[in-house]
Amino acid sequence: MTNFPNLDKNYYKIKPSLNGFFVDDYIIFYYPQTNGIIITKVINSCRDLEKFFSE
Repeated sequence: MTNFPNLDKNYYKIKPSLNGFFVDDYIIFYYPQTNGIIITKVINSCRDLEKFFSE
């Protein structure tokens, strides 16, 4: 992530501080930390993200 800072997207409208990046047909969601990241979910990009996170 440090080498490619524009690779990810902020999903703050869904949850504060939530970021994600695409790998094939999936979005890997994570929270940035001072010493790295915490991956929280890996979701197919076709899913309704707002609905998924509200469940």
